[in-house]
This record gives sequence, structure tokens and C-alpha cells, in this order.
Amino acid sequence: MIRFSATPVWAIRQMRIVLVVVLVLVVGRSVVRVRRRVRFLKKRMNRLLLGTLLTYCGHALAQGDRPMGDMVYIPAGSFVMGTSEEEAQRLAGQYAVHPGLFLLEAPKRTVELKAFWIDRFPVTNAQYAAFCKATG
Repeated sequence: MIRFSATPVWAIRQMRIVLVVVLVLVVGRSVVRVRRRVRFLKKRMNRLLLGTLLTYCGHALAQGDRPMGDMVYIPAGSFVMGTSEEEAQRLAGQYAVHPGLFLLEAPKRTVELKAFWIDRFPVTNAQYAAFCKATG
């Protein structure tokens, strides 16, 4: 499976708005001229959209590729997430807070996670700055 960064939806919307504005401006012209102009604009917008999408696509990693750095592989599995009402009441009494604070994590449920890689140690500001500089 290949992963990419998020698609810039704002760019697509902006191009559609430009097309509508251009169509409104050329309404007074003949239908043939309008159709030719729309075809021309669609071709240009498709090229612009393709360039924008390629610009915003991230570096793809195959599912099995091991990232660089001191990272640890976490296998797929499940864990219990959240609190039950009984646990919320017990914790509220133990910490002398309102039980609603712990009920924000309700309901208690089992969550399945896919396998992933994670850094062994937290990322420092300097490492993050180097990453930003390297990836733009």
C-alpha cells in the first residue's frame, strides 16, 4: 500500500470558482466562443491541477519499508481504550474530581491497530527543523 500526504482540496475548489467566474464574464459572447473558451480553460485547469497534486504528494513508502532513524516496529494488535462508568466513578472519588471528566473517554472499547513504526525517543525541535528543511 502506498501512502501520500493529503490532497489540496482548496486548490480544486478555487479552480472551479475561477471557471464559474469566467463563464459568467463571457455570457454575452456567442455560444460557440463560450464552448471553445471553456474547453481551453478545462485543459489549462487540468494541467494546473495535475501540477498542484504532484507538488503536494508526499514521499511514498511501501508498507514494508523501514524508515530511517532509531525506530521500533510495533506489530498489529488490539488494546482497550476508554473508561467504563464504574471506573469513572472510582477515579473521580480517588482524585476528587467530577466523574464527567472521566466519562469523556467513555465508552470502554477494544481498538484494532495496524502495524506501524515509531521513534524510540521523542523528536527534538532540532530534528523537526531538519525534517522541515529537508522536506519543504
